[in-house]
Amino acid sequence: MTVAPAFALHRRIHELSGRRRLLHTWETISAPLLHIFRLSRDLYPAIGDIATSHQALLDDVVSGDPARAEAAARAHVTRFGPDLLRRMTTEGNT
Repeated sequence: MTVAPAFALHRRIHELSGRRRLLHTWETISAPLLHIFRLSRDLYPAIGDIATSHQALLDDVVSGDPARAEAAARAHVTRFGPDLLRRMTTEGNT
């Protein structure tokens, strides 16, 4: 599984936001995050898992509703850690 398209999508969203600090933060954390994804790739057996979550995020971003887009982005980002821990526990990897 490759996460390169997902990372490119995140970077593009940050670019389009026009918020330089956000883009700078992404540039700073993307390499360590990529490493985490590579280490946990067996916990996401189907690329569809990632694609589905990103499609929902994109739908909210392009809805034209800034509050909806912000809520979706926050949920998307804050869900990763707990989701990864849940998958690790389920797979007996803790």
